[in-house]
Amino acid sequence: MIERAGNLGVKEYLPAYLDTSIQDNDLISGVSFASGGSGYDNITSEIVNVIPLSVQLEMFKEYIGKFNEIVGEEEANQMIKKGVYLVSSSSNDWAISYTVVPIRRLQYNVTGYAYLLANNARVFFEELYKLGARKIVVFGTPYIGCFPLARTFLGGLITCSDMLNKEAETFNKMLKSELEYLQSSLPQSTFCYVDYFNISRELIVNHLQYGFRVVDKSCCGTGLFETVVLCNKLSPLCHNDSTFLFWDSIHLTDEGYKLVANHALPELRRCLL
Repeated sequence: MIERAGNLGVKEYLPAYLDTSIQDNDLISGVSFASGGSGYDNITSEIVNVIPLSVQLEMFKEYIGKFNEIVGEEEANQMIKKGVYLVSSSSNDWAISYTVVPIRRLQYNVTGYAYLLANNARVFFEELYKLGARKIVVFGTPYIGCFPLARTFLGGLITCSDMLNKEAETFNKMLKSELEYLQSSLPQSTFCYVDYFNISRELIVNHLQYGFRVVDKSCCGTGLFETVVLCNKLSPLCHNDSTFLFWDSIHLTDEGYKLVANHALPELRRCLL
């Protein structure tokens, strides 16, 4: 989702920072440091073997050094301050570390884990601010109890998991509170919260209105549990992914993310002012 930038008039997609074919112009106009499956909890990244947020921050520091070489330190600093930073995390924390591989559920109750994630998020945003970021857009946890993975493990394939949705709401309230604190305490900062929970609920509940025929299964594999590396060139695919809201059991299809971006535009534009 954070790779789609066409709606903001930048370019259609932000290339991955680690793409070996990346050019100087790509660095100047924006790149993605995201690693699918990571979360505010480092354990989540370990479970699914992806790049944690702490390493993504190190990549951003490296990026700043390259940026300085391209345009000069003074101009680079100004452009970094004017840039908009989109962060979408926590879904895999709740879906993986707290549900499918319930390491954290054994250690924390819902409130305790939500607090841990919100605190980790605040620390991450503070570090991002120290590196020069001033306009930060943060997506909350989506309506994850109705995602295919949650239906499979908690809802008996058919129904949504009200429990997981309530857990997401608990965290989102804490996250919003942390963003309000950061907004008031960090000079010249703008933190914009995108209500991904209600956006994704709208797309699921009223899916036919948006052209989706299937929202209880994903396009990849069986549509019940596959995600990240389990969706690969050997996985069977649906015939027409544009009729599916979900690509794998956690992530949306391209068409789904287009609609999320459209719904999020008002908040994104507020951050651009």
